[in-house]
Amino acid sequence: MKIVFASLTVTASLLALASSQAQTPASDCPKEMRFGILPTDESTAKTRYTPLFDYLEKRLNSKLQYTIGADYAAIIIAMATKRLEVAWLGPESYIQATKQAKVYPLVMPDNKTTGLGYYSSLFVRSDSSYRSIQDLKGKTLAFVDPNSTSGYLFPMVHFLKDLKINPTDFFGQVIFAGNHNASMLSLVNSKVDVAAIASGTVNNAIIAKTIKEGELRAVWQSKLIPNSPITASEVVPASCRALIQKAFLDLRDPKVLDQLSAKRFVTVNDGTYNVVREADRVKEELRKK
Repeated sequence: MKIVFASLTVTASLLALASSQAQTPASDCPKEMRFGILPTDESTAKTRYTPLFDYLEKRLNSKLQYTIGADYAAIIIAMATKRLEVAWLGPESYIQATKQAKVYPLVMPDNKTTGLGYYSSLFVRSDSSYRSIQDLKGKTLAFVDPNSTSGYLFPMVHFLKDLKINPTDFFGQVIFAGNHNASMLSLVNSKVDVAAIASGTVNNAIIAKTIKEGELRAVWQSKLIPNSPITASEVVPASCRALIQKAFLDLRDPKVLDQLSAKRFVTVNDGTYNVVREADRVKEELRKK
């Protein structure tokens, strides 16, 4: 298994590999597959994902190379242009990828703390005086990434639809932290006044003792969002997609699941993410006004 911490670029060798894999007999998975991961904390990525990929390599009899994207768009584009066979996308990243290519959602985790879904929240430090979003006018806001579900899409719809405010006008400064951990730490370290963060990120940080329980306080929380899907590109044969899905559904090893904060994986389909697709539609309509 090869781990790559870099943005994805098109090369002749990658395109040749994609072409050869597209011709793989339908009865087998490709001998090599590239697996994309959205931006995350690289210092913990190896510990988090190595057990999973060791398990998958044995189950699928396929050598896996996983790549952490430089940003969300890198993974979306790589899936759309068939430079990845499999990717663990976010819900909004999945919606964006389906606008550009055929992408198949296979499974999602049943999280230990949040179950089959999670929440987008706008957090402030508990020792601050901020009690509502209105208290934060002129302050600094951290989003995660323009293609993040809980770190941008759902908070943005709340700002535009519910509060009738444009964040770039309302806040003194708006930044993109790059990933959820970075957004959380920018708030903890007083670099920003409010941050959009997935609820699971904060829960996991408390369990890992990265932050103290009660250190952050939510001033807004979204409706429930379905968990992030494991997806496959159309270059992966249907029989291989079924094998990947079954490998995740059969996964019971606590050493693997614990690193992913998961109890198990469950089947999903395109309709699972209609709530996200609708939020994306609303965001685009409101931004045109």
